[in-house]
Amino acid sequence: FGLISSISVMLTYAISLMLVPIVFSFLPAPSVRHTKHLQSKTLNVVLAKVDYWVHHYRRRIYAVVVVIVLVSAYGMTRILPLGFVVDDLPKKDPILVDLKYFEKNYNGVLPFEISIDTKKENGVFADGGRTLYKIDRLQKLFRQYPEFSHAVSVVEGIKFFNQAYNNGRSKSYRLPGAMELQKLADYAQASNSKGKENQFAAFIDSTKRYTRISIQMKDIGSIEMTKLVKELKPRVDSIFNYDPETKTRVTDDQNYNVVITGNSLMFLKGNQFLVQNLLESVLLAVILIAIVLYTLFMSPRMIFISVIPSLVPLLITAGIMGFSHIYIKPSTILVFSIAFGIASDGTLYFLTKYRQELKHTHGSISKAVSLTIKETGVSMIYTAIIL
Repeated sequence: FGLISSISVMLTYAISLMLVPIVFSFLPAPSVRHTKHLQSKTLNVVLAKVDYWVHHYRRRIYAVVVVIVLVSAYGMTRILPLGFVVDDLPKKDPILVDLKYFEKNYNGVLPFEISIDTKKENGVFADGGRTLYKIDRLQKLFRQYPEFSHAVSVVEGIKFFNQAYNNGRSKSYRLPGAMELQKLADYAQASNSKGKENQFAAFIDSTKRYTRISIQMKDIGSIEMTKLVKELKPRVDSIFNYDPETKTRVTDDQNYNVVITGNSLMFLKGNQFLVQNLLESVLLAVILIAIVLYTLFMSPRMIFISVIPSLVPLLITAGIMGFSHIYIKPSTILVFSIAFGIASDGTLYFLTKYRQELKHTHGSISKAVSLTIKETGVSMIYTAIIL
């Protein structure tokens, strides 16, 4: 998307360079009312003040900027990368209201899945149902966490099947022993041969190598989700790939490949990716702007002069977010790109015009700065407001 949009922007720029002059060549000269905004008294007073401050209060400006940057840097340390699946919905939105209802009464509806690969055909039912007992232990583990609803898996199906096989007795809602499992398997096979569909197809594949556990959970946010997954992974692995009798990991031929997945985890991974991508994209933008300005001025010092003003608005934005408890999430990450775009645009406007005026003023920095503020100040203000 970034590549396509950047190409589109460059094409738009090239087309504008051709079309705008052509269109203007057919139009009459602008009247006074079309250009009077350029002679605005308020705007000229503001630009005159800026020019005066630049020439007479440089140290004060530097001091104020340094203080703002330090305060913003502290505020930036308070930002949390916290996102929720339904973060940007209005509080009274029916979807959010329904979600809160299900979280209160049923521990949520967001999918959380455990994928289990036994690494051999019929591995789910082999070895006297060893895998089934491990799944049952894992489901008991999930009952310890209030964030999860009741787990659904092939084990739950077998428990229901066993209860039905024993005339619906409540005590029979359990995972039977190895001998009883074989009886149930024979009965299930006979039932399927009569044309009935496989009731376990949603939780086990045709080779009986793969199976899954399906759970619903609350929308607890990316921070709590990260902690929860980090805590669950070793506990899940210890159930499937650790022998408590020998206190060692199981051999390779008995090893399981257990993966935590589901839309809840995918959202977490997506949120982490966007935060990482934000840092990478800002760094890349800084490098590209530095290269452009170096080719423009052929001076390494100008890189620092141009990049620092572009980064200050980002620090201020991050500081405001930190103090205002605005979290880093997919919707708020976009503001950094916008802030950096406005800042870098203004910097490039000013420096390119400054370079041009520097030649006309025969190296007089003071005159070049004053003329640049007067000439580009109007367009920079209007562009910043529009963006």
